[in-house]
Amino acid sequence: MVNVQICINQQDTAVKSVQVALMGDVYRQCSRVLIWLGCDAGKCNFHCQDEDERNTAQERHDPFALIHLFEEHISEWQYLVRRHEHEDTLVFESNIAFDGFWKRHLKVSESPWWTRMWTVQEALLTSVALLIYDTWSMTLQELLHHNESFGAHIEGCCADVFLRLPEQMSTVLSTRHVEFGQLRINLKILADHNRPSLEMCRSFYGHRQCRDPRDKIYGVLGLIGHWSGKIVPDYSASLQRVFYRATRELLDEPQGGLQSLRGFQYGPSTNKWASWVRDFDRQWTQYDYQGISVKFSIDHMFNAGGSASLDHEKWFSWPCLPENFPNQVALAVAGRCIGVTKTICPVSCPSGESIAIESSVFKAWIEVADFDFEAHAAGLRTQKNEQIWRTMVGDSTCADGRARRLDSGDMAFLDTLISWLECREMPYDLSPRFIRTITTATTLRTYFRTHDRGHGLCYPTCRPGDQVWVLHGATVPFVLRPIQIDTSIEANVLRPAEAYIRDRDGCTVGVKEEFEPRTGHYQLIGDCYYDGFMDGQALDDQKYPPQSILLV
Repeated sequence: MVNVQICINQQDTAVKSVQVALMGDVYRQCSRVLIWLGCDAGKCNFHCQDEDERNTAQERHDPFALIHLFEEHISEWQYLVRRHEHEDTLVFESNIAFDGFWKRHLKVSESPWWTRMWTVQEALLTSVALLIYDTWSMTLQELLHHNESFGAHIEGCCADVFLRLPEQMSTVLSTRHVEFGQLRINLKILADHNRPSLEMCRSFYGHRQCRDPRDKIYGVLGLIGHWSGKIVPDYSASLQRVFYRATRELLDEPQGGLQSLRGFQYGPSTNKWASWVRDFDRQWTQYDYQGISVKFSIDHMFNAGGSASLDHEKWFSWPCLPENFPNQVALAVAGRCIGVTKTICPVSCPSGESIAIESSVFKAWIEVADFDFEAHAAGLRTQKNEQIWRTMVGDSTCADGRARRLDSGDMAFLDTLISWLECREMPYDLSPRFIRTITTATTLRTYFRTHDRGHGLCYPTCRPGDQVWVLHGATVPFVLRPIQIDTSIEANVLRPAEAYIRDRDGCTVGVKEEFEPRTGHYQLIGDCYYDGFMDGQALDDQKYPPQSILLV
């Protein structure tokens, strides 16, 4: 038996680095991993001396009972009482029996085990992972099978019924459904003798917690196969160095490149070597994680960079100064500037715990967008209003559990949106598809306008004067911030690797005279949606000439 916390000397960085690198192999060779989810303090059924007493307690208090119900239609859950209100719309009320039933389920679903980074490998790499709460147990594989059935219900036949559950209940169930689904995806990849990418592991498990921020990366190395050989656990290395190396590997992955620069974990910071280096330690909620995961799947439907070849190259300065000296590393990219931000809505949705939050967000967005209410009230479908609606939802919607681009039929949702915003309470006739569409659009984003009357969605860290760029090879545009760097200081001059002279040991000893430094320095603020430029239009317009720049 192996207990990682005890068997690895946590105080010896050299020993810890070696042992952590072996953890993937350790879990693969385990025949079974026992996962302890907890026990009711003072009421543990291990204390029951009589076997009949223990069996009765197990039947009455099984915390896995609700998971077994995932195979059934939600409307058939025996603990729920129906009532009809609001023109026969089906609504559910919980009763005393169900309240106890639900609280026991939370013992399992809300266990801290699901939030820890280091539990991912122990769950996925072993042959059998057995979840244990008190004297009850269920294999992880069985749980994931029931979760798949539950997904078919809430995304299909039971979608409307699911929305009528109490909000706290539906939030917990949907959050765990997504997280369980990600585990199942990775299990299937591993079963097919493949390995998930570092980017996939980052997007699936980046919200999980760990004491050492470096474990956001080291904690999944056992999953990602040959790429892990390029990232070796080293607890003596600084956070800045570890994050920089991991970001470089993301850029070099077969499915990586500039696509890996999407997300809110980028931007200027004193804790990173460059704005384009990912801050793996930046905290985000499980709700944010769900919205971002859906958004990433939507991004693949766009092609802002068109068929232009992917172009990025690492540049750096010499001589190297201390790690906290800024602008020593850069990413050379090619692209086109397509707009300059003028107005940024100050209202965004940081963690949409309630649909009422999205309502207030959309009201602020519509005001910034200058929506034509008179034309809409007159039944006129103006090009401007259609552009605003398309932007507000990021030109995407969720239908039958899958994301797709908007079409002409979706414009009817605009009427629903306006009616919803005019109500003081949430209407009961809002469709599941509409709710999922708006919650995805608002996650961690806000509305912006450009000087040439363009409309888009960006992260709240954007500010007036930032520029919207289409980078060659990227599916979505990015917001960049131009900065001035004094290149008269040698440490600020950035060059590609071939510009340097190296000795036999590979150490840099000089610079080739024929090299000319590149001008144009920008900080990466984040990806964005920019209406009218999501399908390669900028590449065919001479108004937007290509440029080579440096991200610092």
